[in-house]
Amino acid sequence: MRAEDVAEVLEVPVETVLAAAAKAEEKGVHET
Repeated sequence: MRAEDVAEVLEVPVETVLAAAAKAEEKGVHET
């Protein structure tokens, strides 16, 4: 799932989704 899709579904800015994804990646969590 692309960040743009997630942002649209959750109705949040793409920046928020990307920031959350970056944090998850730091923890070693990979969710697509």
